Order: sequence, then C-alpha cells, then structure tokens
Amino acid sequence: MRSRAEQEQGSTANWFTMVLGVVSVVGAGVVTAAFLYRKRLERSFGRHDESKEENVEGKIVVITGANTGLGKEAAFEMARRGAVVVLACREHGMTEAAILDIRKRTSRGELIFMELDLSSLESIRRFCKNFNEKFQKVDILINNAGVFVPLKKRMKSYDGYEINFGVNHLGHFLLTNLLLDKLRAAAPSRIVVVASTLSERGKLNFDDLNLETANDEDTMFAYGTSKLASILIARELARRLSGTGVHTYALCPGWVKTDLARNAMDVPWKKYIGMLMSSFLFMLTPHQGVQTILHCAVSTKVADETGKLYRNCDHWVTTSNLAEDLGKKLWEASEDLVVQKSK
Repeated sequence: MRSRAEQEQGSTANWFTMVLGVVSVVGAGVVTAAFLYRKRLERSFGRHDESKEENVEGKIVVITGANTGLGKEAAFEMARRGAVVVLACREHGMTEAAILDIRKRTSRGELIFMELDLSSLESIRRFCKNFNEKFQKVDILINNAGVFVPLKKRMKSYDGYEINFGVNHLGHFLLTNLLLDKLRAAAPSRIVVVASTLSERGKLNFDDLNLETANDEDTMFAYGTSKLASILIARELARRLSGTGVHTYALCPGWVKTDLARNAMDVPWKKYIGMLMSSFLFMLTPHQGVQTILHCAVSTKVADETGKLYRNCDHWVTTSNLAEDLGKKLWEASEDLVVQKSK
C-alpha cells in the first residue's frame, strides 16, 4: 500500500498530465484554426493571369531595389519571361548574390546590375547617364525600392531630405523624369509605382515637405506620406503623358515578407511577439506580393489604363485625397527640390 505522500505525488502528477493534455489539445486547435484561416485568407490575395499578358521577351525592364524582396521576385519573373532586366541597386555584392540566386531558378533573360543609390540625387543622375548611353529605350520601369524609417529617427538622405520622402518619392521622381525619353521611345511602355495602403496614414504639408516640424509619434506617418506622394506623382504623370503611349500604374502589393522594416524593429518584445503572430496570418510571400506588380507591368487587361490604382490584381479605391491640383502642386515642388540640389 502506498504512503500518503506517494498518493499526493501521484495525484499531482495526474493533475499535471491532465492540464498538459488540455493545453496541448487547445494549442493544437488554435494552430489548426490559424492555419485554416490563413488558407482561407489566401483566396483573397490577387493572382496575375499569365494567360493574358504581353510578350516581354527581349524588352528592357528596369527595376529599382531588385536585389531583395519584391524587387528580386519581380526580376526573376521578368527574366523567366525572357526580358532584359536591369537591376538598379545600391549594393554590388548583394545584387550579384541575387543574380546568382535567380539563375538557379531560370536560365532565361538577361540580368544586368547597374549601381543606383536612390538616397543620392547625384547617383541617380549618374545612373541615368550611364543607362541612356547603353540603352535605346525602357519598356517597363518598376519603381519598387523603398525605405521604412520611423520619423523619430530623423534620418536624412544624402541630400538632406527626410529619408522616406527623399528615397521613396524624390529619388524615384528624378529617376523617372530622366528616363522619360527612353520610355517614350519604347511606347507603348509602362511605369509601375509600388505604393502602399499606408499612404492613407500620410499627409502632405507643402510648408514642411521635409517633415521638420511633423509629429513623430506615428511610426507609419513619414512612410505613408512618401507613398502618398508617389501615388500623386503617378497620377500626375498619367495626365502629362496622355497620348504618348506611356502608361502609369500605382499599386499596393500587400503586407509582404521583406526586409523593408529593418530600420523599425526596435520595438518592445511583447509587441514584437504580437507582430510575429500577425505576420503568420496576414503577411504575403514575395511570390504572392509580386502578383499585382506583374498585373500592372504585363497584363493585357490594363494595357489601355493609366493613372489608376491597384491592389490584389484589381482596382483599388483609396481614402486618400488625390485631387488633381495636389498632384500638380507636388510635381512643381518636387522639381524645385531636385533642381536646387543640382546647382
């Protein structure tokens, strides 16, 4: 016969085993439910219809930030279609590694690295000079590269602009303008602007475009403002290029697993865990995220459209103010800013 102590120990062990079993069952149920919810959610992700796309074999495609994330996936997709892909990136080593990785997936197309630092207007002008000497046209320009830096860090571009505004907006603004002649030469051609629904968190203050006096409590504000600017310029480009055969498209690829937020990861561990759980449910893979880029870049469904917004391979209606006068005003202000730095 067991002693009282042994009986108590056995009872405690049985209780612990029972609790552990309940936790295991509940945990397995939660994981299964999350998995099923994720699969259901994936049905809402847009998917580009490859049966309805233009032939891009031999066409010149310029992609900024093409050595990682969405840009790298877009470079692969264009290469496997036989395009000549110019990977416009800042870091040589990382780009060469990306090219080697893409070559493991496809032997088609051409992959050409050309150095471009969007935080430096001088680098952009140098890139465009080299590009214009080497190529006769641009069939597709994908303005993909970007940074996400909380305003509280007060980071600046090489030319002294708030880093999100300087890279995401001004950098691409100058790049696009310096390549316009090559885009016109390739007409019908396309300019694809990778934006974000976070543009709805942004707001333009023409008395403080550099966000010197802006409240820095909202982590998304500076990034959202830069993406709002990108969308306004895409629409203004559509108006200015009407009838030329150069069409513009702005899109949100969704919340994609990339290293975009590498400068914004100093968050409390509890919040970080919450972000990890949310990412499992809602974050897209680069392959899933690139679908709307492809839709805008090669789909025949939107070949005659210009100046519109897209998300999940469909039209996107934003709550942001996209009034025509704002686009015109921003264009003029952006011209002044890049010209000032060229003097």
